[in-house]
Amino acid sequence: MKLIKNILIAASVILFASSPVMAEDTLKIGFLATLTGEGSTFGQEQRRGALIAIDEINAAGGINGKKLELVAYDDRGRQEDVINSARRLIDSGIEVLGGANSSGMVMALAPVLERAQVPLVAPFASNPAATVDPRTNKVRPYAFRLCATDPWHGTVMADYLFKKIGIKKAALLHDVGSESSEGVKQFFTERFTQLGGEVFAYGYRSGDVDFRAQLTEAKATGAGALVMPSMYKEMGLMVKQAVELGWNPVMMGGDGFSMTMYEIAGKTMNGSYWSSNMDLEDKNVIEVLNKYEKKYGAKEAEYTSVVMAYDIIYTIADAMKRAGKYDGKSIRDALEQTKDLQLSHFKLTMDPATHTPLNKPLVIQQFRDGNLYYVETWHVEQ
Repeated sequence: MKLIKNILIAASVILFASSPVMAEDTLKIGFLATLTGEGSTFGQEQRRGALIAIDEINAAGGINGKKLELVAYDDRGRQEDVINSARRLIDSGIEVLGGANSSGMVMALAPVLERAQVPLVAPFASNPAATVDPRTNKVRPYAFRLCATDPWHGTVMADYLFKKIGIKKAALLHDVGSESSEGVKQFFTERFTQLGGEVFAYGYRSGDVDFRAQLTEAKATGAGALVMPSMYKEMGLMVKQAVELGWNPVMMGGDGFSMTMYEIAGKTMNGSYWSSNMDLEDKNVIEVLNKYEKKYGAKEAEYTSVVMAYDIIYTIADAMKRAGKYDGKSIRDALEQTKDLQLSHFKLTMDPATHTPLNKPLVIQQFRDGNLYYVETWHVEQ
């Protein structure tokens, strides 16, 4: 009995001593996604896109011989929940995060990230204030983005409508409670009026479903375009209701686009234009989406969410590999120094002053007969 007892004690000591070593062979990446509630279509697709990248990197040998593991928490699309979920991930020992879909959530997280010295790479936090504090004009040290900013989306949409299509009057419906929507509105208006155009802006609140009053007023202005810096549900309803009112302007929206809008708006979407972070017809993007279909047995619902999350994981993995250390500060420093990293939808060089991709191209796409088609990559000449 004494011998057995000694063997058990020795075994427990070996197991206890080896556990940290086994843990060190796995590098965990936290991911914040809206897995339930409003916007869960985006969040579920982001989680799946991230998992595809994790599996692929592990199959290729991991990072410096270490396997990656994704730990995804639901942020429910709300600031209070994203803070709680981030704290839980950080308290569990995770040193780097991806996700947090909106600018408002990243702004709310910034102090938490800075105190913990844990960096986050966000997919669609497009308001400049998500990564640069407007009060100090200094970069938020632990917040990064992969998307183009609202100023750039607004500028590109204004430039394209005025110069390419020849629109001189534009109506714009904006979500007064959304940092992103308000940001696009501001910079669209600045660029469009700078070129000599006129903008008529109409506000609404997130969750609204009836836009007929705003659209009726917009129609009466004689505007040749309807600009929608909004989320997909609202935009689908706007398009449908505008046509029902007998108004058929050139319609243009930004990166809140979703193919599920077709379920709302149907054929009324035909001919509409969309400014996007990526080209759906790009061979590298198609390759990622083919991987998605193979892994999950169905086509993706939100291609930008899948591809953006996939590229976030590769961005973090590249930083980890170059850092050679896996604490938050080392990963942060490596993220800031990212240069010419070929991702699936563009080549990333991170601007250290803004934590935003340098010179990220935006593409113009058009919706026709149930599909989205590449039109051109638009370059703004100042």
